Amino acid sequence: MNVHFLRSLYIRSKKEFELFRTMFNALSYDQSKLSDDEAKIFKRKLKNRILNIEDTIDVHLNLISGLEKYMDRNYMYKLAVLDANEEKIGMKDEKCMRLVDLT
Repeated sequence: MNVHFLRSLYIRSKKEFELFRTMFNALSYDQSKLSDDEAKIFKRKLKNRILNIEDTIDVHLNLISGLEKYMDRNYMYKLAVLDANEEKIGMKDEKCMRLVDLT
């Protein structure tokens, strides 16, 4: 897993969620094209995408034995740690390979 790609995906996902959340809270979307129930479902999907990426970051951090040490840090900090230790992440690890398809 390329940590730079994971970082870009995380940032983009957070921005998309925040943009949609702002539109959803302000009701500034076209309700004839997207009903309130569909908007709630879409918002939940965007949030779940972020959670999946955060889980992937945690698994990769655990592969370099850094999860417990950096548990209280934010995910951008965790991504910086992963970037600095990218060579330690074993691409042959079964858990790591499974998560590549997730993102």
